[in-house]
Amino acid sequence: MVAKKTKKAVKKTDKAKVTKKTTNKAVKKEEINSTEKTSQKSSGKKCSSDSSNTGNMCKTEAIYLAAGVVIGILIMFAYTQINPTPVDSPSNNYLSLSEAEAVVLDVVKMDPNLEMLNVTPSIINSSESNGMYSVNVKLSGPQGDTTFNSYITKDGKVLFPKGINVEEYKQLIEQVKEEELKEAVEDNTDDSSNEITGNVIKQSTNPQLEAYVVSRCPFGVQMQRIMAEIIKEIPEAADSMNVRYMGAVVDDKITAMHGDVEAQENLRQICLREEQADKYWLYVSCYMKEGKTDECLTSTNVDADKLNTCMTDTSKGLVYAQVDFDLNEKYGVTGSPTLIMNDERVSEFDFGGRTAEAVKSVLCEGFTTKPNYCSTTLTEESAAASLSPTYSGASSSGSC
Repeated sequence: MVAKKTKKAVKKTDKAKVTKKTTNKAVKKEEINSTEKTSQKSSGKKCSSDSSNTGNMCKTEAIYLAAGVVIGILIMFAYTQINPTPVDSPSNNYLSLSEAEAVVLDVVKMDPNLEMLNVTPSIINSSESNGMYSVNVKLSGPQGDTTFNSYITKDGKVLFPKGINVEEYKQLIEQVKEEELKEAVEDNTDDSSNEITGNVIKQSTNPQLEAYVVSRCPFGVQMQRIMAEIIKEIPEAADSMNVRYMGAVVDDKITAMHGDVEAQENLRQICLREEQADKYWLYVSCYMKEGKTDECLTSTNVDADKLNTCMTDTSKGLVYAQVDFDLNEKYGVTGSPTLIMNDERVSEFDFGGRTAEAVKSVLCEGFTTKPNYCSTTLTEESAAASLSPTYSGASSSGSC
């Protein structure tokens, strides 16, 4: 049996094409429903890390901007009706420009993902514009700098998070409409002679489900939390699941998308996976709670000398890591997390989302003959993203 969302006949005989299409649909659905303002995938491609380049934005950002334009217009209209006094009237209790900058910066700093992604916000310049303050914010991190423009009312009570280029936004919307129309035409093409009613996941007698992550991505940690939960409830599943890491080796040094701290944590987890496998999930399960490396190494009785040797000897840790990075290239992995089942990309969202039950179902669909543990029902609660002392959390999805 295939999962509920893939039970209906698929119109293509090429299983790879079927898998790609169902995965893209699931990703698009999650992008529309997601409330996480982070880099997402659109039609199988990674969004641009430069959020200031409107022409390269993914569909998720376009949807947020559309909502923002409408909400922004309504707020500005309400504001002008409530505050009809001319903007230069001395009777208004306005903030100074520097005070307004401080308010904007405080609001930006409330985002809990900034620390996880090692991003530092700052104000680069401000001015008065159309009776409001225009404040330019810069986000600096390992992936480079991104700037965006915000507006705040002079009393500091209403913040408009981001301005957009109207012409570029119109062009983006037209591109989105064209892509969706093209996909709709493809979906409605009748080819009943090529219907497939079996599984769309490639099967094997010894399947392997691999999750590609980076250790400081909130959603990579979320996938590790799910796998840890599955292994806690079904220890035998550990033989068929593995975590691999994204990055590169440059001049005999490991690199990662969120900087050196993440790169070293990736290397640490890789070394544990390869040389102290019995400690890997114990350590990861501890680390994902608060990110306390030293305490977790101690509490899980990791051999510190062996670990340090692995991380510093270029013939060990970096060699292990390079295997992961080569597989990144082989499968075209660009986002954390990405699931690969039996050498093919799969989506947990075709089976229910970021839950232990859904990922277990993905794994079980990869077996030619399902083991008995596939009948075990696991939690269908969404796993918490980022560091968290508990398994469950607010429903969230996305990728780094």
